[in-house]
Amino acid sequence: MSNLQKFDDTISEFTKEVGKLKDVSLAYQKIKELTINYGQIAKQFDANSQELGEINALFARQHEKLNEHIADLIEVQKKGRQEFNKLFTEKIELIRKDNKSFYTDLESTVKIKLDDNKSQIKQLIEHERSRIKEIFELEFARNTQELKKLIQSQSEEQIRKLIAGQNVIKYSVWAVMGLISVVILLIILKIPA
Repeated sequence: MSNLQKFDDTISEFTKEVGKLKDVSLAYQKIKELTINYGQIAKQFDANSQELGEINALFARQHEKLNEHIADLIEVQKKGRQEFNKLFTEKIELIRKDNKSFYTDLESTVKIKLDDNKSQIKQLIEHERSRIKEIFELEFARNTQELKKLIQSQSEEQIRKLIAGQNVIKYSVWAVMGLISVVILLIILKIPA
């Protein structure tokens, strides 16, 4: 009986070992599944990282474009100011020339009329003064109006460009935030709890 007992013990140990092997096999299967899941998660993470990198690059490009637009606006403003100063200087010079020519004409007229009558000379001088004043006021008003229109049109153009640049930034930020939200949601949904 002792051999039978040993045989029975051996079979009992084999049964335990087979059970352990089954447990090891199940554990191995579970590890294999986890490895596959980990590989898929790693691939998805790499894809998401790449997509985030692309989004970041797109955002950087948009930021760079915005900086370029702002630099362009500053340059346009500088050019507008230079053109305004140039136009203003030209108009002032034109008024000086007109006044100079007018005074030259006035002087010759006054010299001719001086001999006629002193009272006529006084009346003529007063009349010419008021005429010069009116002409100067009219020219000044006209020039001021032209400069005002020029400044307004350039200001409106700069404002339109700034608003367009802000819209681009706003839409870019919304698009990036939406994409990031979708990516985060996908990551959350794909990670098992």
